[in-house]
Amino acid sequence: GVKAAHHDCLLLTTSNCTIPSRLWLRSMARHFVDKSVEVVIGYGRHCGNDDTPDHGHGSGRRTFDRLRSALLWVGSALVGKPLRGTACNLAYRRSVFFKHKGFSSALHLNYGDDDLFVNEIATAYNCVAEISPDAIVDQHESDMAYSHRAESLRREFTSAMLPRAPFRLMGSVSVALWIWLLASVVSVVYGAPSIVPPIVAVVMFAGMWIPVSLMWRKVCAVLEGGRQGWSALFLWLVQPIRTIGRRWSAWRRRRSNFTWG
Repeated sequence: GVKAAHHDCLLLTTSNCTIPSRLWLRSMARHFVDKSVEVVIGYGRHCGNDDTPDHGHGSGRRTFDRLRSALLWVGSALVGKPLRGTACNLAYRRSVFFKHKGFSSALHLNYGDDDLFVNEIATAYNCVAEISPDAIVDQHESDMAYSHRAESLRREFTSAMLPRAPFRLMGSVSVALWIWLLASVVSVVYGAPSIVPPIVAVVMFAGMWIPVSLMWRKVCAVLEGGRQGWSALFLWLVQPIRTIGRRWSAWRRRRSNFTWG
């Protein structure tokens, strides 16, 4: 398909995506007016085959995982450190594709070629993230739970081949919450019966979590078209445990990620 293209700017999506806005092409392609831009990273919002947002058992966890992942790679691109992209909404120049020999570095993988390719070609100077409402596509899944688990395990495997600094920065949120929780418990226990330690712990929690919660709700509304509030706090706390479980599952299924497996 890339070889057959007649023009330099390529915009890609996948067969399970629909385009809600008539301005999608314009929103994604307008950045190529700048000759220095070679990569445009878009976003794909997950929904069911009936165009409804993710719902049902486990939908909160799935929404949290998608938002956390989006904050990682979209946020990295917005601050000039592009990490990965998504095949359902991605644009780049045909010339840069051939300059970097396409997906040659990922021919041994069944999945993750887009992540590795974007990480290889994108820099702070040639990459733009586009997350305006007109640029977001809808990615349909018949079984949200199954597709989410499969994608999570694939991304967990691929992430080992990407720079680790952004992942550590994202993980520091969970570490900060656990430090606050343990410090609060210790101070309350050893400070009893004084009411000062509980008051200090509550004030610290409000100062730390309320701004994060408000930001999280806004990001959820923009990217996923819904809202997620206080449940995100619990999910941030248990994220390290869930990550360990996913890494173990991804390692056990590692052979399925290789073309020769």
